[in-house]
Amino acid sequence: MEFLQDTNWILPLLTLFFMELVLGIDNIIFISILVDKLPEHKRKSTMQLGITLAVGCRIVLLFFIGWLVGLTTPILTIQQFNLTGRDLILFVGGAFLVVKTLIELYHKVYQPKLEQPQTIHNGAVVSRIIIQIIFIDLIFSFDSILTAIGLVESITLMVIAVVGSTIVVVMIAKQISEFINENPSVKILALSFLLLIGGYLISESLHIPFDKSLLYFGMGFAFFNEMLNLQFKKQYHGDNG
Repeated sequence: MEFLQDTNWILPLLTLFFMELVLGIDNIIFISILVDKLPEHKRKSTMQLGITLAVGCRIVLLFFIGWLVGLTTPILTIQQFNLTGRDLILFVGGAFLVVKTLIELYHKVYQPKLEQPQTIHNGAVVSRIIIQIIFIDLIFSFDSILTAIGLVESITLMVIAVVGSTIVVVMIAKQISEFINENPSVKILALSFLLLIGGYLISESLHIPFDKSLLYFGMGFAFFNEMLNLQFKKQYHGDNG
């Protein structure tokens, strides 16, 4: 009863839930863009595998919170910069995301014909995409759990927020994937978002202060503007049809 009477946990829980939800959607965006390279008959199964891995990574890491906290302990000091295991993981993950996103943007904008999924049939490509999904799942899950640790001290609240947001992401994953792949301009915008997230992870690893809320506000505004553009195009073509 005391737990119900004390409402101080509500705001941290809601804040953490929505931040975990955004991180989960970022993960789904990356998986959707990778899966779109595959032949149509392989997309659904690979997408489901990617989502399952994402869910699994988060749940498993919840059981290693003590180890994750230990990664914030300095392992090397260079002048006034304290390097931690967390910094190394975030830097590698951010660099991978930036490089991968830049390559994807280049292909989408300058070599669209090479991106046709019909040209991709061999198992090696499928395996490579799955490996990339696993790697980025680990990075996003790692950042997700670290965000939880930074916001709340209660493990119970962390579990509720992470599991709750994961359930929501699983429920809307198909709609997100279809929406992105059906709208080329949204796909470019999604890649731009991933580029920003990669840059943010690198800045975090280098201890460069940056307000994550400003990042997501900018992304939200850009998405809102894109929705207006899509609606405008729909109305314009409809009026001229």
